[in-house]
Amino acid sequence: MNILSLSTADTPCGVGDANRSLRAAMLEAGNRYDIFAIDDDMRDARSECFDEFVRRLKSYDAVVIQHEHSFYGPGIKQSGRNFTRLLERIRVLAKPCVVIFHTNFPAPTKASRTFARYFSTGEVVRRGMLRAINSNSMIRVIVHGEASWKSFRDYGIDGDKLLKVHLPIPRVAHAPSRKLKDDEITLGIFGFIAHYKGYRTALEAMLHLPPRFKLVIMGDKHPFSPNDLTLNNIQRMLRTGVWDGKRAQRVTASDEPPDLSSRVKILGFVEDLNRAFSEVDIVLAPYLDKFPAGSASLADSLARGKPIIASATPPFVEVQNDGNCLKLVAMNAPFELAHAIEELAADDVERARLSAAAIEFSRQNTWDHFARLLSRMLMERADVSAGATRMRDEALQAVNERLDHGVGARSAWRS
Repeated sequence: MNILSLSTADTPCGVGDANRSLRAAMLEAGNRYDIFAIDDDMRDARSECFDEFVRRLKSYDAVVIQHEHSFYGPGIKQSGRNFTRLLERIRVLAKPCVVIFHTNFPAPTKASRTFARYFSTGEVVRRGMLRAINSNSMIRVIVHGEASWKSFRDYGIDGDKLLKVHLPIPRVAHAPSRKLKDDEITLGIFGFIAHYKGYRTALEAMLHLPPRFKLVIMGDKHPFSPNDLTLNNIQRMLRTGVWDGKRAQRVTASDEPPDLSSRVKILGFVEDLNRAFSEVDIVLAPYLDKFPAGSASLADSLARGKPIIASATPPFVEVQNDGNCLKLVAMNAPFELAHAIEELAADDVERARLSAAAIEFSRQNTWDHFARLLSRMLMERADVSAGATRMRDEALQAVNERLDHGVGARSAWRS
């Protein structure tokens, strides 16, 4: 099957790239899989880019849309309109289509203002989006997790169009287990540095830990969020103990700012992930409760068999329920996080068990498995499409025959 995928362009983000992983897996599954990528130069002319995408799509059998909230704009309202218009045009083309929402769709009661505005740009946009999806027998929607499935269904998408899967995990060599040093234990946080992650929680947890615990932050700002102030806050807290104008929780009553600068290193964009992960003893995945956590950065940690302490967000709870491969702690709880770190560092058996469970969970949820599932879904939609085409051709033939015999076309279409 010849498939055209719409997605963001490759970016130097330090996060496992879904484009490359899915393309390689789809090729192995016997498909031709081409990527039409939206890069930074196209961001202010997305409508024209989508015109070109639709033009190219006419020569392909099927389409895959890797949805990202940020690149259908510019602007939230225009983003919603562009996405809806694209879905309508795909519906008219009658191409088998799968839309993959990699980001969790937030429940209305806990939705962030940004995501809520994106999916509530007006009842007209909402109805248009739902019509473009629900009225299209060729389309399926993939989401990650039960909570995401329920929120998309509550938004109005037909439940029989939704399929939930875990976020796929790349195939990489898992890092060998490290014997902890007596004088230094390295913690690591991997992925985009963004406001929905609990960096402040992690830094405050460091204040409750002995000096032998070090933290490396592997990642940089998201390329589509240059105005995110999280990295600035991290750097300020390391220098002054202040985050966004507020002082960190103190361990002592001292007026001196806490000294974390010697214990925390910001690596920025990491090219050699295998080496970076090999130097980490325990991975941290702290998130904030008002931003449901995606699992892209977690997938790379799982793939390398690292023991992981994560916030108990809905997606991570589902991973834990299925894989028993995480140690979960409450969100926004630095003291609990610090206690969990010390507890896991002291338990060789549990670290080994978490590593083995992470590797096993990764093997069960690879991009290869996902590609086979995606291929099957598109083939099923293609069968529906072929049936619809046959019905249309038969109807057209009936019309032509009646016209040849002088019978009105209107009655033929009604028959």
